[in-house]
Amino acid sequence: MFSRIVFVLFAAAVLLVLINWERIWEILRPLV
Repeated sequence: MFSRIVFVLFAAAVLLVLINWERIWEILRPLV
């Protein structure tokens, strides 16, 4: 059950990153 919760949180994090990828890239690009 714990592993299922971790999997759900990981999937949600991946979806957020994919949805906001352009914004995240604009933030990280000056640092690279």
